[in-house]
Amino acid sequence: MEMKDVLKNKKVTDAALAGLLILVAIVFLFMAGNRFLGKPKIFSADMDRIMREHPALQQAMVDFQEELKTMQTKLNKLEGEAKKKEQLKMQQQIQQIAVTMQNEAVNKIMEDVKAIAKSKGYDYILDSKSVIVGGSDVTEEILAAIKQKEQKEQDRSDTSVMPMIPVK
Repeated sequence: MEMKDVLKNKKVTDAALAGLLILVAIVFLFMAGNRFLGKPKIFSADMDRIMREHPALQQAMVDFQEELKTMQTKLNKLEGEAKKKEQLKMQQQIQQIAVTMQNEAVNKIMEDVKAIAKSKGYDYILDSKSVIVGGSDVTEEILAAIKQKEQKEQDRSDTSVMPMIPVK
């Protein structure tokens, strides 16, 4: 064998060895990756129930009802053509108000769920309707955390219990 052939075979062997090492490293990362990188924590939650029971949506519904009462009172004071015009105008306003209030409530709910997921170390929370198999349901945990947060906020804003100031 000539020196040229030996060098050529050595290059081919080195390239094959390098490729094999890269392949082994890739397989190792896929097989053992979860141990080193950590398995993602995936959970599910009944988002419809969380939406129904979240104070933000309940408050939005109360605010919407109050807004409707205010509009109805204003409308009852009008008569004839002015009443008809105002009624059409109010119908459009009602739709806009409903959409705005709902969007604000949903955004608040999603912020709360994301904050709870982060505080509990959850990587993903899927809607339970989209999960066919697997995943632990954390609906109760989320609702409990939301209620606890709401209670803390009420306690902070509760001015009915004022500290006593001594009078001389």
